[in-house]
Amino acid sequence: MAALAAGAWGTAEPSFWRDEAATLSVARRSIPEIFDLLQHIDAVHGLYYLLMHVFLAAVGSDGSELAARLPSIVAGAVTAGATAAIGRRLGGDLLGLLAGLLAASAPMLARFAQEARPYAMETALATLATYLLVRALDREGYRPFAGYAAAVVVMAYLNIFSLFLLPAHALTVCLVDRTRFRHWLAAAAAAGTLVLPLAVIALPQSGDQLYWIVKPSWTDVGTLITTFSGGPWLIAPVVLLIIVALTHRAGPGTDLRLVAAPWLLLPPATLLIVSQVHPFYQHRYLLFCVPAVALLVSAGLCRFPLWAALPGAVALLASMVSLQVPQHAQDSRADDIRAVAEIISHRDKPGDAFYFGSTFYRTCISAYPRVFAPLRDISLRRSAVEAADLPGTVVDPATLAQRLRGADRVWLITRLADPGTPMYTEDLARRDLIWDDRRTWKRVHRWKVRGAAVALWKRR
Repeated sequence: MAALAAGAWGTAEPSFWRDEAATLSVARRSIPEIFDLLQHIDAVHGLYYLLMHVFLAAVGSDGSELAARLPSIVAGAVTAGATAAIGRRLGGDLLGLLAGLLAASAPMLARFAQEARPYAMETALATLATYLLVRALDREGYRPFAGYAAAVVVMAYLNIFSLFLLPAHALTVCLVDRTRFRHWLAAAAAAGTLVLPLAVIALPQSGDQLYWIVKPSWTDVGTLITTFSGGPWLIAPVVLLIIVALTHRAGPGTDLRLVAAPWLLLPPATLLIVSQVHPFYQHRYLLFCVPAVALLVSAGLCRFPLWAALPGAVALLASMVSLQVPQHAQDSRADDIRAVAEIISHRDKPGDAFYFGSTFYRTCISAYPRVFAPLRDISLRRSAVEAADLPGTVVDPATLAQRLRGADRVWLITRLADPGTPMYTEDLARRDLIWDDRRTWKRVHRWKVRGAAVALWKRR
């Protein structure tokens, strides 16, 4: 319930951003159209897109923020529940309760539980797989590992990078009961065989999709530690409690360390090292490690007397909840597409045209399609559905110039990019538009919002 409350709290406030727009663009297509897209791009998110297609069709949603993010909210609650179950099984009722509450309150988990992307679902499956592994190690034979293998398969189809969890599980099995390693290996091999088709399709697409990612640096390591802790001023207490949990041999949570420590440390280390050769590191790809932080922090708290542990837990929970508040602002994501839509919807007129400064960011139309539907997309040649991609294709310069001559007012949406990446400036967009005569055009106004610049140009 705490995780559901944390996920539902303010979930409709933040604007959709470009990645969520991609989700809506794909989920609104027919199933054959989705499969057509997956042959070219985003196969790694194929299962999530299909689930979202079924969900949005079932609820009859028009793609509002709350509806689109509801599956992730539920996934966040599952993560908290599974984290509590692991803590209770390995450390007792109090440790399980604290771990579940900390997972529900963790700002990073709450952030992605309020996003229409697959990371919250992936984390829920990773936590469930870990619980099933712990349970399987208490039983005999291969059969208990069947559920674990199934959870790993679904987890991988939601995000193939979650397979970095498997080395951590391998180490846990060796530390807890190495005689069961052959059972785990058989389950992992079966899961890997079922995931192989996804790898065959998705890995060749990674070059086109992840070209913008650079090698991680020590700055990224520091950012990851801050993100895992919840905030800069929580690093010290969180790290201290984890050290306490790892260095005390007796007491509740002793076996928990053998599960949570590899879970927390191995996937980030492996991804960071591999990304030095083939960069694809992003901290959100490691979201599935956050439950391990909650477990170890809870184990650290349980090392103290109850009179000290409970106030410490309350202080941590209060701090984490307070850190979630900024995440509920409309412009808390990389792009404030809603602000762009509001600017246009309050000022557009019949016959208006629009132009996105970067083809990639044309997916933003899918976030608030009702705003853009009455306007003319003067650069569009083939829609995203027809082109079996996310942005669609654009016309040649001559056709663009001809369409521009038939427009009296043009909305330019530019500079939709993250800090540190090349910005697509308004001047460059105007050059692409091939203005007939600069003296015939006047910029009426220009607005700046999170991640975007919107300008209205009118023929004199």
